[in-house]
Formats: sequence, structure tokens, C-alpha cells
Amino acid sequence: MDQEKITLSGTQETMLATLYARAVDSRSPDTVLGDTAPRRRWSASRTTSAKRG
Repeated sequence: MDQEKITLSGTQETMLATLYARAVDSRSPDTVLGDTAPRRRWSASRTTSAKRG
């Protein structure tokens, strides 16, 4: 499977980093935020990216 290169900058890059950190936190047994939505969004974004390639 070929991977598509996506370039982010500014706000988009910051939002991706925040989403990733929240997704990682949601997988932790000692989650700080207790929020499962970021994990679902992160999985969905990776699936969407894979379909584009």
C-alpha cells in the first residue's frame, strides 16, 4: 500500500498533535481525560487516509 504524504502547518499541525495526545491518553488504563472520542476520531482519520491512497 502506498502512503500519501500530507503536509500540515500552523493550526492543522497543532490540532493533529493534540488529537494524537488525547487518543493516546484514552488508551491508558489511568486516563486523565476519560474521553474516548479522540481514539475513534484518530482511527477514523487513519482509515480515511488509507482509502485515499
